[in-house]
Amino acid sequence: MKIEEINRYPVKGLSADSLKKPIKTGAQINRDRAFAIENGGSPFNPNMHAHLPKIYFLMLMKQECLAALTSRFDDNSRILTIEFEGETVARGNPIVEADRKALEMFSENYCNKEKCGDLKFYMLPVTCFQIPEYPHCRS
Repeated sequence: MKIEEINRYPVKGLSADSLKKPIKTGAQINRDRAFAIENGGSPFNPNMHAHLPKIYFLMLMKQECLAALTSRFDDNSRILTIEFEGETVARGNPIVEADRKALEMFSENYCNKEKCGDLKFYMLPVTCFQIPEYPHCRS
């Protein structure tokens, strides 16, 4: 089986990146939900691999303001670009502390009315999805 196009979500709750290269079964999609923006205090610990309900993070279902944003993550430069109405409103490498703080500040200001507390930008430990192999499908 050959998938012609698939989306990944580098930041949980923000828009998807369309991966236009053909992808075969068994392939990995790197940096899918590699980052998340914590919505106020939560029991999240970046050093632990425990699942938390999405309610602890910014998400389109609760923060409708996110629908107006477009985001892109460049794998090579590791730069996340966030746009509003075609204009870049935030840009940075979420792995670099100063850039991450700037992304958090943008998120704080942009989601001010829809947030539950201080927002924190996290890099998540498991960041790839593997296209499953199906016995009845051939690559």
